[in-house]
Amino acid sequence: MSVGSLNSEVKVIESLDLTEVQQHLKTATNKFLDNLPVGRRITPETGRGIIARYTAVSEGNFIYWMTGTYLSAKTVAARSIIQENLSEEIRDCHPSMMHRFAAAACALPTDDDATAVYERLSNVRLFVGRLSSAPLVLMMAFFEGLIQRFMPYLADLAARRGSQETEYSDVHGVCR
Repeated sequence: MSVGSLNSEVKVIESLDLTEVQQHLKTATNKFLDNLPVGRRITPETGRGIIARYTAVSEGNFIYWMTGTYLSAKTVAARSIIQENLSEEIRDCHPSMMHRFAAAACALPTDDDATAVYERLSNVRLFVGRLSSAPLVLMMAFFEGLIQRFMPYLADLAARRGSQETEYSDVHGVCR
């Protein structure tokens, strides 16, 4: 990255109103959660599909996304926070934790699930590959907040499918 583009990115970050950014992330999270099926609209297959597609997207990609964010981070403080989170994801083997969660709910991703998310997932991978600091930090902040608020819903879907495996949803449903 050139000094000019780094200076440009730093100016963008400095010009952001943190309260406005937080409100925007909260609004996006609420919009996502408000559009989830609830009650009788959740058939066993719908629940399986939500868990499976979440797993197909996150299991093999979240650490990649976080690594891209770490590589793009421009400040020692940002890198330190991301490194701590990344270390935890790897040390505690969160992908395996997620896999066990999906397996216990009989909701491992199928080829159809992988195909359904492939195009959008590929677009996110390309977005991460640009290694643009400010957008990646905002993306990860959104995902971290969304995941915490999504976990009770996901845990409920798994329980409805007879799962008693809660390690993944317990770990990710609390502020760290």
